[in-house]
Order: sequence, then structure tokens, then C-alpha cells
Amino acid sequence: MVAYLLKVNAELHIHKSNQGQEVSVPRPKLAEEWEGVQIQVPTPRALNKGSVSPVSTGDLVWIWTHEDFEYGSGLGLTASAEVENIREDTGKLFLKLRRVRILAPHVRLDNLPKGKGGRAIEAIRGYRHHQAVELNDASLEEFLTIVEARRTAIARRDAELRALYDDPVSAELNNQRETIQANYQRQFTLREVRPGQPAFREGLERNPITLHHSLRLRNSCGIRLG
Repeated sequence: MVAYLLKVNAELHIHKSNQGQEVSVPRPKLAEEWEGVQIQVPTPRALNKGSVSPVSTGDLVWIWTHEDFEYGSGLGLTASAEVENIREDTGKLFLKLRRVRILAPHVRLDNLPKGKGGRAIEAIRGYRHHQAVELNDASLEEFLTIVEARRTAIARRDAELRALYDDPVSAELNNQRETIQANYQRQFTLREVRPGQPAFREGLERNPITLHHSLRLRNSCGIRLG
């Protein structure tokens, strides 16, 4: 069993037969969307310019769909799968996939600092176009370690953002944004505008949480804001 990292245009190189027609399946959310898809790749190359094993049934592939708009607006590292069968035509390989696993959250090149992706990821970063790279044991282990660390970090960040958004105080303040802003505006309508006050006021109005606490401070202590 051999492993390969594939970099493809999600809209051009991945298709599935549907009622006799080939349809593009560029950005799957569920594994079954890619079960049985056919992915077109060039002949694989080695990372170190050595000999390359021919792709065979049962080999493992990791599919990286190009993120740029001009190359299909892919998700980055999208899925892993097994090769079910291989067809070759005019120097290109057409691989049918099975046992697909969607790798969400997705690791993207535009969110991964240059030089931090290891040999395999930096290889596909260095050449923007369609490619397939064979991964030996060492490069595969390095690749998986970096990917899992990055996915863990992304998941942690997303969880922190969800927790912040779900905080009941913040949620209620966001729900009351218009009321808070209207109350603030009424209290300052008849006051003399001093230099710098409009920009200060605008900043507060954009942030209902800060605005809420500012109003409480003003009303309880008699502090004039701005």
C-alpha cells in the first residue's frame, strides 16, 4: 500500500456519474458525496526525485483542492480515501475513490505559514498547478502530524469563537443593539459636540457591549463621555 498527496482543481478534476452524466462535486460536506467519484491526476512524482510506485487498488490518497478562485475555490485538504480502481488515458490517471473520509475542519495553504507545512505540503505549495506526490513512510508521518496539529488548533479556535458568541450576556446585548443605540443617540442629541466626539461616538455605536457599559457608567456616576 502506497500513499499519495493529490492537488487538484475541485471543479475540473473531480466528477461523479449521475444518471449517465458526469457532474462536478467540488466541495463535499458529507463523505458519501465523494464515494465513487473519479478524480483526474497527473502521473505521481517523488518528493526527492526518486523512483515512483505506480498507483494501485487499495492505495491511500489525500486530496487537496486548490483554494484560489481561479483554480476552483476548493477547501484545501478536503478528504482522504482509498483507490478503488485506476484508468489511464493519454498520460493522465483517473482514480475512482472509496472509503472516503472528509477532513473537517479543513487545513488551507492560505492559513498555514510558509515553511511550516513539512516536505509534502511545501511541495504542493511551491507548484500551484495540478499534481500528485508519492509519500514515503517518513514524509507521510510528518504530513499527518502537521495536519492533525493544525486541525486541532482550528477546532479549538472555532470552539472558542462559538463559546464567545453563545455567551448569554453578549447574545442579549446583540439582540438589543438597536434599542441601546437609540437610547444612546437620544441622550446625546441635544449636547454640544466637542472635537473628536463624533468619531468616539461612532466607535461606541458599532459595539453594543462597550456602549452598554458606557451608558451604565455615565448614568451611575455622572461621567460625561466624549
